[in-house]
Amino acid sequence: MRALFIKDFNQGRSLLVFAVVGSLLIPALFHVLASPRYLYLASPRDLALIFGVILAALPIVIGFLAASGLFSTESENDTLPVLFALPLDRGQIWLAKMLAGLALTLVASALLLGLDVFLLMRHQLNDLIPLFWSYLPDMVMWAFFGFSVGMFWTALMPNLIASIAGTLLLGGGLIVGVVLLITGLGAPLLGYPPEFDMALWAFLISPSLLVASALAVTKGQLLQSRRKHLIAFPTLLVGIAVTVVATSAVTRAVTRYDRSAVAIVTAERLDSVRVAVVSAHRKPPAFARSRWERLTGVLVPHDTMPYEYLFGASYKVALDLSSGKALLVQRQPSRWGQGQWSPRWTACSPDGRFLASMSRPIGLTFGELSWRLPVLRIWDLQKGSPIYTREMKEWKDQLPGKVSLSWSPTGKYLLLWSDNATQRYVMRADGSGWRSISVGYEELPSATAMRTAARRGPSTGDRSLRRQVATDSCEWSPNEDVLLALTHRGDLYWVYPDGRPAIRIYTPEWTDGTYQSYVAGMSADRQWVALSESRSIEQGDIAVDESRLLVIRADGKERRVIWNSSDDPLATPYSMRDTAWASHDAVLYAVAYTNLHRHGPSSRTGESSARVYVWTPDQQLMQPVGDIHWDSVVRLTPVPSSDQVLVWAIEPDRSGSLGDFRPELLRLGIPTLSGTTFLLAPDGRRSEIEFQGGPEKLVKDYVVCGFDDQGRLILQPGNASSIQALDLQTGEIKKLYP
Repeated sequence: MRALFIKDFNQGRSLLVFAVVGSLLIPALFHVLASPRYLYLASPRDLALIFGVILAALPIVIGFLAASGLFSTESENDTLPVLFALPLDRGQIWLAKMLAGLALTLVASALLLGLDVFLLMRHQLNDLIPLFWSYLPDMVMWAFFGFSVGMFWTALMPNLIASIAGTLLLGGGLIVGVVLLITGLGAPLLGYPPEFDMALWAFLISPSLLVASALAVTKGQLLQSRRKHLIAFPTLLVGIAVTVVATSAVTRAVTRYDRSAVAIVTAERLDSVRVAVVSAHRKPPAFARSRWERLTGVLVPHDTMPYEYLFGASYKVALDLSSGKALLVQRQPSRWGQGQWSPRWTACSPDGRFLASMSRPIGLTFGELSWRLPVLRIWDLQKGSPIYTREMKEWKDQLPGKVSLSWSPTGKYLLLWSDNATQRYVMRADGSGWRSISVGYEELPSATAMRTAARRGPSTGDRSLRRQVATDSCEWSPNEDVLLALTHRGDLYWVYPDGRPAIRIYTPEWTDGTYQSYVAGMSADRQWVALSESRSIEQGDIAVDESRLLVIRADGKERRVIWNSSDDPLATPYSMRDTAWASHDAVLYAVAYTNLHRHGPSSRTGESSARVYVWTPDQQLMQPVGDIHWDSVVRLTPVPSSDQVLVWAIEPDRSGSLGDFRPELLRLGIPTLSGTTFLLAPDGRRSEIEFQGGPEKLVKDYVVCGFDDQGRLILQPGNASSIQALDLQTGEIKKLYP
């Protein structure tokens, strides 16, 4: 057996020459691509991508070349009967050849990669060296996979050329199958970037190839040619099926929800004062940190999320804010190719009874079935079970984009829409009353009407000359089941979800230029609606921009322009950033940036870069009540049962470093440098929040989510490790989750 091992290893020495030649060509290629003397100058990211592809491909090539001739050359040279006449059983012969091929693969790969590391350092391409160590596990698994495919075909084919051709076809097909496992059937294994999951799946399939090869040699060789194929192929198919089923089952079991294993928690603003919906994520693999650090800045841009926000399986958890109990846990599918931060949409009813969720179905492990349509589910949180399920066939011909879900104030109706779809839909909590939101019909332009009539035929009548008026945005009244709908033309309507005719309460006065508007909320007494408008007018070669804020009576009989950028000497166009109605009285707060903008703490001059305004019905114009002396991102959050708002001002770190990332700021791409927070009353009076270390430390260390029904401020620490509640009176913090 030892002599057979040495013979086969010596016969494959030409593969070592191939490895040496390859190790010389790769650094030369990168030297050309990275040199400014040549026409094409590749960026470091381009080099890393090309290099990653080559690193993944070469071990596969070396592996299947090392294995392809082990038995097929014996058959081609008619030495197979002599080989099997040796005083060794067929299993020992197969094992000796397999070990010789593995040793040849290992030596050739080590020779190629080792010389590449040395030569790349000589060519001053040291930035690419970390890719060797980062992708080393992938290369080992791909090499073993390529070798296993070669072993399978060398036992079946009568000559070397046929063996290589079969290896290429089967290997390519299995690689495509592995990609489809992750992308289409939702079968990631570690929740890590998918290139490692693909290599791991290929590695797990490899034993089935080796077992099929061994059985073909021991049970079918030198018998009828048909028999060895009848043994090998069924064995391979059964082995792959068993591997996929067993691996998927183990992965699901290992990644099941475990509250104590939750490492990262992300939450958004609260839909309900009783229930918070948070995303709980398991820890990433142990090697994820070192690999991610090596890739950061080379393959992965610096402005993406750091390694702390890589995770395995994810779950949506409906959390009772009073007790900290998990009312519902729903596994959330990850999406291949867009990272684990791809949105999964949920909304909790204000009374905390129902939870609406939208996502594609779960795949074999914790990925999504990308070929299936999104599914809407409504859950009864008291029973912990779904009461309604609907596949969104309305989105069959278009990608859904970002989906928004919104409950009416009483929890009776659910509103949903997608960024990529023109229609908005409303339904009752039990799924009945499904209908699209419409404010009526409009006449089509004559050319469009003629095309529509020709397409639909003469039997359609007058209806073919009309279409539904699209709504750009919808928002619920704060205390009634009625919608404020804004059309693409800027008209504002009351829309009733029970199908009553819509009522128009506002038509834009601006008719020239590029026009944009959005609903800025409604007062708690349902008497006033805030609307933000902006336009850009071309005057010769100059574009004149203007923005304003209006309040409109609910019956549409009165409107007031309470703020205009052209009338405010400190304002700039499009500077109105955030608005919030108080939860108790008709008090409107707004934040606008001024043109006294200063960058960074070293350039503060005492002049404000953000100004807070307040409006009440007895005023014609908004009145400034406070300035924030920071280069700030300002958020306003109404305090329950009060006329106050919480002002949360963040000073971003614009230096470009990773800094202190947190989920909310991560979406903005800016870490927090410092900031301040306080409660603001309509008269401009500020109330400091009791917190050990002061408001600046509170803003730096936490992200605000909202208020619960006990008046506590729900917070998320900057390291995204938990959900906590802050008592504004005592300053006491209580950990709610996990």
